[in-house]
Amino acid sequence: MSNFNRLVVFGCSNTAGEGLKVSNEVDGQDISDLGWPNKLATMMGIDEVVNYGVGGQGNKRILHRVFEKETDGSINPDTDVVVILWSYFCRHCIFHDDGSIERFLPSAIKHFKPVKRKNHMKKEARAYKWYADYHSFEDQIFENYTRLSHAHHYLNNKDIRYHGFTCEDKINSPLPTWFDDTALRFIDIHEISNRLGYADDDSHPSELGHSDIAEIMYNHITRKAA
Repeated sequence: MSNFNRLVVFGCSNTAGEGLKVSNEVDGQDISDLGWPNKLATMMGIDEVVNYGVGGQGNKRILHRVFEKETDGSINPDTDVVVILWSYFCRHCIFHDDGSIERFLPSAIKHFKPVKRKNHMKKEARAYKWYADYHSFEDQIFENYTRLSHAHHYLNNKDIRYHGFTCEDKINSPLPTWFDDTALRFIDIHEISNRLGYADDDSHPSELGHSDIAEIMYNHITRKAA
């Protein structure tokens, strides 16, 4: 596994190591070296980790970020191996013409309440409306697996070594018949956190949980390489 010099990872807060001790900052995002990326790198015999995890982002944003980093030369196919821990399928975002990114999280359904602050109410109302009127199970399955499939073929076409994982639940997000099941490994983040404990924020995996995530990834990667 030592053919590569760098491990480049993408994902959401479960990749950034949210809830663990912050070690550094990448593109304005707090990153912890106690998360699975650094633990996986150690298992793989890789010294350098570049962590592009961002809390709260869905798979549409993760794919966009992969494109950004590949096209600006941040990923070198000769030295890097890319690992993506895809986020939850229910998340959504919109890229606006002014360059801003509007994020929709399913908690909008549960927590939406009209408030006096007009801008806040407008933002929450838009998210609530998205989930109430437009979001559907079948749509999220198709959209997300299409993105995951595209990332797999895109990176392979660029001769970039890639391994894909998801913290989505396989029961709630069954694989379509057209999806290459060798391109993805499910990791039950909630089960791991319940079994091995939560981080200080009581929401994300503990350091021990991240060690378990890294071991699952390593075993999957080495089996694929065999």
